[in-house]
Amino acid sequence: MENRPIQAIINRGAIDHNVSVIKKLSGNANVFGVVKADGYGHGLRRIYPGLSALDGLAVIEMEAASYLRTQERTRPILLLEGVFSPQELSDAIQLNLDLVVHSGRQIELLEQCHSSNSVNIFLKVNTGMNRLGVSPKHVVKCYRALQNCIAVKSITVMTHYADADNERGVDWQDAKLLQALGSMDVPVSKSNSAA
Repeated sequence: MENRPIQAIINRGAIDHNVSVIKKLSGNANVFGVVKADGYGHGLRRIYPGLSALDGLAVIEMEAASYLRTQERTRPILLLEGVFSPQELSDAIQLNLDLVVHSGRQIELLEQCHSSNSVNIFLKVNTGMNRLGVSPKHVVKCYRALQNCIAVKSITVMTHYADADNERGVDWQDAKLLQALGSMDVPVSKSNSAA
């Protein structure tokens, strides 16, 4: 088998510049860098140093979250798919991770948790991606259930745009989210790039 002469070069100056531009465009909003799948195959340990200006980091894998927590004592680390067992929940609480909740089963895990420590929750709403997230018609019910969990410190409602850059835009997804929230005045996270 012949090796292909393809290289991925990590330019930390370019990463710093891109982070700076995103932060300026975002105003006062918190900006998290998603570095799942080992930094999208570039090596989490290689790209992590260029992300220090971000407000938080997001991963899927518990192992990646654990590594980041050894490097980051206080900056938020968001586990994008949340947890799937009582042991994972216990580990996440011990690591002080923020968790995405996208299913009733995950709410049940939190309802059954009686830890003296608590976690920040991002309640994910399916507004069109159709991969993860609670149905818009169940948002209020799920939010209320999370409010009653002693292991929950805060709740932010989030969505992931299905298509952030086509001519249809994201307005239709924003409308779905706003309709689901009704008169609830809660923190919302709803931006993502198509990159």
